Amino acid sequence: MCHLEPHDHTWVAVKRLQLSLLAPLEQLRGDIVYHLTALELQLSPWAAQVNKSLTHLRNAQSFLDTDAAEVCYNRSDTYRARLRGHLDAYRNYTTMVLNDRCASCRPLFDIFDAMRMLFCHHIMDPMNGLWFSAFLCLFLWAVATPLSLMLSSTYRRLEILSTKLQHSNSHRYK
Repeated sequence: MCHLEPHDHTWVAVKRLQLSLLAPLEQLRGDIVYHLTALELQLSPWAAQVNKSLTHLRNAQSFLDTDAAEVCYNRSDTYRARLRGHLDAYRNYTTMVLNDRCASCRPLFDIFDAMRMLFCHHIMDPMNGLWFSAFLCLFLWAVATPLSLMLSSTYRRLEILSTKLQHSNSHRYK
């Protein structure tokens, strides 16, 4: 049998620890380095694309800063001109249809105007006078009723007083 010295036991324990713990960690470190290298290789095309996109965005922003107002004005002017053309065409079409294809509306308007005059001036105006007279009579009746009631009660009291004065011995006080 082999006899081991105490420091040999420590060396064996360290070797076992290295094999059990450090070997998987070394393997993980190697995998991580491999993946980082792969990412760095993939990063360079993306970085170029990002830089290119940023350049395009800066160019677009500078174009918008300098020429956006003019572009908007030109577009809106074109839209207004097109809309004005459509409205002019519609007006011309409507004028043509009314002047060429339709009959004159004047006789119909004359009939309408005559009916309106007949109804408003010959029927409704006298009715307005009738209603005004009825309202005036009701108003005077409403005012006169309390007044006549007060006067009748006053006359009744005066009549009672005058009969009392006739039957009293007022000749004694002379």
